[in-house]
Amino acid sequence: METIAPEAEILAAATNPPEDTRAYFRGKLIHHIPHLIDAANWEAVTVFGHTIPMPEVTTHTKQQTDPLLDLLPDNIPAFIATLNNNGMVN
Repeated sequence: METIAPEAEILAAATNPPEDTRAYFRGKLIHHIPHLIDAANWEAVTVFGHTIPMPEVTTHTKQQTDPLLDLLPDNIPAFIATLNNNGMVN
């Protein structure tokens, strides 16, 4: 089998999701508040009973979600309120 990326890059990718995809937000949620994650899959994350749909790969990027992630893990109520206020949950 041919390796197309250096091993260090592969190892880094295992713990650092791409910043320009929904994987960034999902990965950061799992890192910051694993105890509040009810479910996670490719297209949604359920946090404390609130499902955050992420149907498009190019949404929920670092640029779009870092202000929201800055609330974690210390201010869960503000995080949930911001999700609700911005229509980000079902």
